[in-house]
This record gives sequence, C-alpha cells and structure tokens, in this order.
Amino acid sequence: MRTRMRLWLAASASVLMAQTAAPAPAPQPGPILWYTIAADTGARVGHATRQTIETPQGRQVIDASEIRLREEGDPEQRIVQRSVTRLDPSGRILAMTDESQMGLIRSSVELRIVGDMVEITREADGDRRTTRVPLTPGIRFDGGEGLLPGWDMRATPRLEFSNFNIAAMAPERVVIVPLNGGAPNADGRISVLRTRYDGADLRAVARLELDPRGRIVAITQPMFGTHITTRLADRAAAMQSFRPYQPMQNAMMRAPYRVPNESIFGHIRYRFSFRDGVEFPLPQTGEQRVRTEAGQVVVDICQACGPGLPTDAASLAEARRPTLAAKRSSTAESNRRAGGADADLRDAEDGNAALPRGAAHAEGRL
Repeated sequence: MRTRMRLWLAASASVLMAQTAAPAPAPQPGPILWYTIAADTGARVGHATRQTIETPQGRQVIDASEIRLREEGDPEQRIVQRSVTRLDPSGRILAMTDESQMGLIRSSVELRIVGDMVEITREADGDRRTTRVPLTPGIRFDGGEGLLPGWDMRATPRLEFSNFNIAAMAPERVVIVPLNGGAPNADGRISVLRTRYDGADLRAVARLELDPRGRIVAITQPMFGTHITTRLADRAAAMQSFRPYQPMQNAMMRAPYRVPNESIFGHIRYRFSFRDGVEFPLPQTGEQRVRTEAGQVVVDICQACGPGLPTDAASLAEARRPTLAAKRSSTAESNRRAGGADADLRDAEDGNAALPRGAAHAEGRL
C-alpha cells in the first residue's frame, strides 16, 4: 500500500511539474546579412549571406553563397556553398559542416572537435574519408576575425597565430598587419593585410576593410585573374540581376606589342605594381630575378638572370616536403587550388563580425 502511494505521489508530482515547468526557450534567429561579390571592374560575380541563430545549446552561424560563371560557348556554372558552425554557450567551437555544389559535382566536409583532436569527414564523388588531426593549444578556427574588434594596432602591430583550415584539413599560420600605418580612410575604415602560410610557404593573401568597431565590412582577394571583393550590402543590392561572370575573358588583355619567339631565349623585363595593398614576395629562381625600384616590382627573366635556388641539404629537404594539405588529402589540396571552400571567413567569436565563410570561397591561392 505504501509503495503504491509513493508511486502515485511521484506520478502526480511529475504531471504537476510538466504542467508548470517553463517551456524551453525557442531559437532566436538574427537578421540576415547580405553581401555582394564583384570584380574590381564592378562586374558582379555573385552574392552571399550570413545569419546567426541563438539557441539554448549555443550559437549557430549559417553562411551561404552563390557564384555564377560562364565561359564563351559554355553553359552557365553556379557554385553554391552553405556552411554551418556550431558553438557552445561559451563561444567554443563544437562542429562545422561545409557543403558545396558546382553543376552536378557535390562535396561536403564535416568537422567535429573530439577532445584534443579534430575529426574531419570529407565526402566527394561517392568517396567518404575520415581523418583525425591533433589540435595545438590556442589554435583558432575563425581566421582571426574574433581578434580584430579588440586589436590595439599601436601596441601590437602584428597579429600572428595558428588557424585550422577546413579546406586543407590542416593547421596554417596566419599573419595580419595594418596597411597605411593603420590610418583610417575618409569613411573611418582601416585596411589590413591577412596572409596565410603552410609552414614558411605563402599560400593566400587578402585585404580586409574594418569599420570603426573592428568588424570586417569588405574583403578583397586575387581570384579569376583579377581582384574579387565581397562587401556588406543590403538584400536589394545583393540580389540584383546580373550576367554570369566570364573569368577568362575578363582576365585577359590585349598585349600592347608582340613579343617575338626569339625573346624566349633573350632577356625579358617586366615592371608592375601591386594593387589595393595586396602585396606578397615573388619567387626567385635561376632564371628569374626580382627587385623593387621606384615603387615598382621589376622582374628580369633570362637563362642566367636569377640568383639560383639553394642546394644545401636543408633547403632541398624543405623543397621536397609534401604540403600539409597533400599529406591530409590530395582532394582537399586540389579543392584549395581551385578556390574551393577556404579558409576563412568564419567568425567563431562574433557571428555578425565577419564576412560569411563562403562569400568568396577562398583567399586567392598563390
């Protein structure tokens, strides 16, 4: 009898608690941020969006982008990408998923944090592969966006840190420095240069434009033979109709003069300047010498123009070393070379402080 009474009381209490308990908070979707993607000529390439959703379990950041391309005589190609980043209530990353499609070709990458390891599953063309990579203390997953709002450029003129590149499925070294001494432009915005390295090898470069609060409002990067800029806009501007972008036609220009075949075995000199502050060192070989002269980069090419490559044992070993991406997955390396899902534009600290990760797919690979 007592046992039945206890069971009845427990059941009654459960029903009462179910009736009086407050419902779980519903997810709170934030506003959708819209971005235009355009070449330096103003020709449109595509658009991107970002939305942050607050949930009791943490935050979700959803990025999406669409790029439209077409070459002469070919049908239009649409590159569609969607990524989701999940963070716990403290802002620590839990998982990322990245899906992309170009025509009938689909691929996906899923990343999960498992203790001090990151587990990455990549699926493409019906092939599914999973690998685990150890995480170093303090490694970031946001390309440094979370550091920018509180960055004191005078006290720390150079940011350098380790970042995990989901496209390469490997850690990378990232360096961010201010341009023009950190002086703001007429709109109060500051430009900084972000470079990405695999060891000592430069892999990508981009110019970021920050508003007075340190949030990225534009990013310019070399791509498709030109500079592609992803810029914060409104929905009307982002969704404005445009013709598919033609990469080859826009990248090529008519030579001002004809270079005879004999010059291949002679001495050729090029002079050019970097644009928009996107600068990087050019390689020197036995045939190519590079120097700076009067604000221009001068490249001399002939059979014996360059200083040559080092031949010591350490340099040869470094030259033969496979890249981290190649060791992780040749497919991922091919994707990064083609400008696939890079790097970079995810912000794990502030969902509204960075451009969407898939906005321009990759900071231009060198």
